[in-house]
Amino acid sequence: MATGDGPPLSMRPFPVADKSPKNLADFIARVNALPGGFRAVTEAGLEGEIDVRPEVDGEDGAQDVDMTGGPLNNNDEDDDGDNDNEGDNDDDEDDDAKDPQAARMEVLKNIDIASNTAMLTLDSLSLLLSKQNPTQAGLTLSPQLREMVGIGTMGADRLDDANTTPAKTQDREAVAIGWTLMEIDRTRDAAEEATAFLAAEMAAEGRYWEGVMAVRQAGWSVCRVPQERSTSGALGVRFGFSEAAPDFQRNGLAPLRRADDGVARLDIGRLGGTQERLVVTYESGGKVVGRAAPRELDGGNDDDDGDGDGDGSLEARVLGARNTIFAQELWHELTREARSLAAYDVRTDEEKRLVCAVDADSRIIVELLPVAACQRQQQQAPPDEQAEELPDNATAEAISLALHILLTYAHRCNELMRIRPLPPHVPRTRGQQIYTLLRPVVARLMYARNAAACTRLVGGLVRSLRAAGVAAAAFTLRTPQPTVADLAPAGTPNQPSAAVGLVRTMLQPTDFALDVVLLPGVDFSVRGRTYLVPVTATYYHVLAPADAALHALCGPYADGYPDLEALADYLSVAAARALAAHHLGRLRAAAGEEAWALGVQGTRIRHTQDLDRPQLDFAVARGAGDEAALQLTVSRVPGGTTTAAGDVAALPQAAAPGQSSWTWTPSPEDSAKDTLEAVVDSVLKK
Repeated sequence: MATGDGPPLSMRPFPVADKSPKNLADFIARVNALPGGFRAVTEAGLEGEIDVRPEVDGEDGAQDVDMTGGPLNNNDEDDDGDNDNEGDNDDDEDDDAKDPQAARMEVLKNIDIASNTAMLTLDSLSLLLSKQNPTQAGLTLSPQLREMVGIGTMGADRLDDANTTPAKTQDREAVAIGWTLMEIDRTRDAAEEATAFLAAEMAAEGRYWEGVMAVRQAGWSVCRVPQERSTSGALGVRFGFSEAAPDFQRNGLAPLRRADDGVARLDIGRLGGTQERLVVTYESGGKVVGRAAPRELDGGNDDDDGDGDGDGSLEARVLGARNTIFAQELWHELTREARSLAAYDVRTDEEKRLVCAVDADSRIIVELLPVAACQRQQQQAPPDEQAEELPDNATAEAISLALHILLTYAHRCNELMRIRPLPPHVPRTRGQQIYTLLRPVVARLMYARNAAACTRLVGGLVRSLRAAGVAAAAFTLRTPQPTVADLAPAGTPNQPSAAVGLVRTMLQPTDFALDVVLLPGVDFSVRGRTYLVPVTATYYHVLAPADAALHALCGPYADGYPDLEALADYLSVAAARALAAHHLGRLRAAAGEEAWALGVQGTRIRHTQDLDRPQLDFAVARGAGDEAALQLTVSRVPGGTTTAAGDVAALPQAAAPGQSSWTWTPSPEDSAKDTLEAVVDSVLKK
């Protein structure tokens, strides 16, 4: 039970204090409080009060007194009547304002307080007496207190116990000493445990900060991780790229968590918990002929729990995380760009890999794999497909390196766009653009493929002419390459660096040129240019001086040729007409007559006067197959033939009576034994 807030209830009346002034200051204050103050005090009034004071002291106190302790001034009867009326009104107002129910509740409250106080006092005295007389004290002790503390638990004569003997005192001292020694031992053990714990914590904290400082000294940026409340994860290392996509910018900061042994662990859970790399595979004929894959993990063995606790130093694991986020961003950008390259045979197969067709028999495969999976794939490969033994590893590694360089170049362009001033009408924020990463690789592969095909085409024509005895036939391949001196920076802040200039040069249209000499005086250049945008394709142009003989024989198309087939058709016609014109001039010079002339198409030599004499048709065409080289065919047509044979025609399946042909191919074994000049002389000079 608890006591109330008010004082205990008492039957005695409250003492009434003396209302007379205690000192002169109190008297002056009371006089000033009266209406009028000292101005209303007169000598006659004071004398009257002195005269009537004994009478007031002798009466029963029914007469009112003023603020100074004396009777009221009775000199003015009107004032006495007014004061009496005012007092009666105040009493009436107090009686009217006081609520009987409130007064009843106040009385009941005071009664409860008094009852609680009495019960507490009774319980205290009963508990105190239960030590000496438990039977009698138990009658007045409350059951609640008995159940809570029991009886005999409080006594008043413990210190005054006269039954204490020296033996008991000695035993108590021994017990006290024993308890003290036990507490001292317990305190010592707790101190030793605390010391060992603090030593272990100091060693672990030291190892953690050694790892953090090693990462900092290696050049990585160490900062606080936002929204990390734990002390072990408050520090992090920033290994991402500031100009990457927003998703990869957020993943470029990983906390450095402290393990139980104090070693700093890199938490790469946001990167998938494992290190990944971009793998480029080059297949030809259904077999792997080249692969660009990581040989070993940058941060040691891979971990499966995502806390970055693989073998190796912390700096190596941070480097592995940087390579992982770069490979993930590169794969993301490649998949975005591949959607716009379907026309160039770039697609995604069933295994979620990017497949780029190089030609009908070769393709490039790009995929994102964990490093452990790359190592297992390499170990499970057949012996003839081991990465160290593949013949086209250089090609696959060049493609992989080019993709990484192009993504770095895209980051650099984003940085230049951000820091350089722009004109007011050019918006600075243009959204996330699709990077040009795979298209330059496709263009470079197309350039190499078309350059090789064009070289084979022109080389086959030249070898066929050489097999026919034209010793002047030759060609030279020229591929201009940028030099490092041309890419050196100018030294001004607005000039790009040499690396940026080199990448920009690689993204420009690539050219190759073939300087071809068919016959003495008949020479020209075949230039192939591979464009990157808006359409990735190779265009061929045949260039010759304005006064060259080629324009009179067969002028090239000024807008160029869109594919190799169109170029082969032109070279076939131009070579046939050049051979016909060359041998016609030789015949005219030898015979001294103008009877020999060219046909309508310029590839036939005929006699204008004697129509019965045989004629010669010159034809240059490809053999069987798409990759066949150009070969020269000369056909002897009997005189009097009315049908016009085409200048560019393949060797007829069945020769007409009196018709014969000679064919020279790039292979000397399959060519005719006689030279072209001998055939012309033997046929036309008879």
